[in-house]
Amino acid sequence: MECFWMVLGNGVPTVRHATEEAARQEAARLARCHAGQEFVVLKSVATVVRSDLSWTKHEEYIVSKLPF
Repeated sequence: MECFWMVLGNGVPTVRHATEEAARQEAARLARCHAGQEFVVLKSVATVVRSDLSWTKHEEYIVSKLPF
């Protein structure tokens, strides 16, 4: 996964910007719309995934195997 940037304001950041410049432009736009509010440009640095899950395939039932 490539790094991305997000803008943090009072809410939860939801948009991933592909470049720092795009995030800076969005932060500036938001700051112009919300005087006095602080906006921070965040950069992703790493990703972690828990990968200890496993799947077990279930046997398909054949009508003759049903117990009733």
